[in-house]
Amino acid sequence: MKSAYLLVEKGSPLDKGTKVLLPQEKIILGRSTEKHCPDISFDNFLISRNHCCITFIHDCWQLTDLSSKHGTFINGKQLLQSGHSHRLMDGDRIGLASGMVLLRFYQAGHEATLDFYNSQKLSLKHECVMPAIEFDQERMEAKINGVTVQLTLKECQFLTALFARQGELLTYDEMCNAVWPERGSKAFSHHNVGLEEVNVLVYRVRKKLQVGANVIKTIRGRGFIYEN
Repeated sequence: MKSAYLLVEKGSPLDKGTKVLLPQEKIILGRSTEKHCPDISFDNFLISRNHCCITFIHDCWQLTDLSSKHGTFINGKQLLQSGHSHRLMDGDRIGLASGMVLLRFYQAGHEATLDFYNSQKLSLKHECVMPAIEFDQERMEAKINGVTVQLTLKECQFLTALFARQGELLTYDEMCNAVWPERGSKAFSHHNVGLEEVNVLVYRVRKKLQVGANVIKTIRGRGFIYEN
């Protein structure tokens, strides 16, 4: 399977510039609800729960609309036939619900993608310098090099669990039990918490703490490790 990514141009709750990996052969994009969470979720009400999917088949990535109410678009043109697959090319622009979500598709190994990866690496060079972090769980805040940053409850719950396991693996289920206890034990393996929901939370924490994946490390298929 060829590695591929989506670069977010617009799509709450993901920030502009977020790079989302396509880690499996079929990825469903849609809107999350209390009982439903697609692989990549957005919070706009015009997005259908199962809006479209990106599938790796016949040695290429393909985009398919899943009978969405407000349509799936590729480079500004709507996919008119539900269930019909469109072969994705490097740099294609994917739109959901008339531009409520805008994404760029990139593949590893294509010349057009090399500049993209290089620019990402250049922009992350500052993350090699570890900032001084002070975490105050009671006040729900962190100080980054003396500057106070407010944290949400779930960000605090994640950091508390992560810092308690400093240098050791915090599994996906352990993280979800700490952050989403209302969804039951082993919420991740029971699919009560989606991977994209986890990734969005970790992305926001990394951004607030001004650290990269070299500090809060993703162990693919297992969980996270904090290394100071």
